[in-house]
Amino acid sequence: MEIDGYLDVPLWLAPMAGVIGSAFRRIVRRYPCGLVFTELLSARGLLAGSKTMEPLTRFHESERPIAFQLYGAEPQVVAEAASLVKERFSPDVVDINMGCPSKKIVRSGAGAALMGDPSRVFDMVKAVTEAVCPVPLTVKIRSGLHSRSINAKEVALAAQDGGAKAITVHPRTKTQGFKGRADWRVIGEVVEACGIPVIGSGDVVLPQDARRMMDETGCAGVMIGRGSLGRPWVFLQAYACLKGDAVPEDPSPQEIGKMALQQLFWEVEEKGERRGVVEMRKHLLWYSRGISGAKAFRREISKLSSLEDGIKLVVEFFSLEEEQVGFKRKEPIGVPY
Repeated sequence: MEIDGYLDVPLWLAPMAGVIGSAFRRIVRRYPCGLVFTELLSARGLLAGSKTMEPLTRFHESERPIAFQLYGAEPQVVAEAASLVKERFSPDVVDINMGCPSKKIVRSGAGAALMGDPSRVFDMVKAVTEAVCPVPLTVKIRSGLHSRSINAKEVALAAQDGGAKAITVHPRTKTQGFKGRADWRVIGEVVEACGIPVIGSGDVVLPQDARRMMDETGCAGVMIGRGSLGRPWVFLQAYACLKGDAVPEDPSPQEIGKMALQQLFWEVEEKGERRGVVEMRKHLLWYSRGISGAKAFRREISKLSSLEDGIKLVVEFFSLEEEQVGFKRKEPIGVPY
């Protein structure tokens, strides 16, 4: 499928390292979402068979279409890793991260460091495009390295010339990280310059923000990240806005609780009880926002280490009835991963 097929629903879930794992992606898949991404994958780590990469490559077939996002500094290394990913995981899309502001990644010459070298961007995109063909390649970039070097348009054109099928633009600089406001004007400038779809990212918190970003910039789609944490239904609401329909109300606390419980089960199935419960703590914090009694609930979350305690806490806080939980505690949880 060409990349345009993944824009039939022009809302994509952003890849957020340490946050957007398989369980949450499966929850998002209940709502209109054109494409989801893996967490950030090191090209060198993949080629070396690093044990830290294995959990990040896990996904459930229900998550498709899914993009595998890679980072690296050397074009040939990233191309080799992309070829490995293509053969081993059959991704629907391969994505190169050229926007991560992490100091560790930037020091290695990868992530946002690539914003300072458009010629290397071209070389990398060309090499990876050839390695994964016919799988479409996309690229995620920032505004530039700093406020005196806003070169998103130049980098986007280099990526387009190299064979990228779409560009995602997060209009903050490397030095900004995730602080300050995203300058959506940069997205519009890239849209005007490029002949491939441009996806806008940054400060899409409310469902109405997605419609406003598309109207103001002319972008072909919107990537939602932090705005989805604890509220994956924002995709349903944003899609309604894009279609001009009435925006659905937020789910009830009971509905949110059932969602959180399902994600908890999937986290444990994927990662084991201890790690799965610990990984779920932050998501429970986000799911509880705006619900009465959340402060005391959050204090209890920090102590969670067992599935049984997690179930009990979620059931009590979100006022779930036994029939809403939908399982018997002595039986296997859900469907085997």
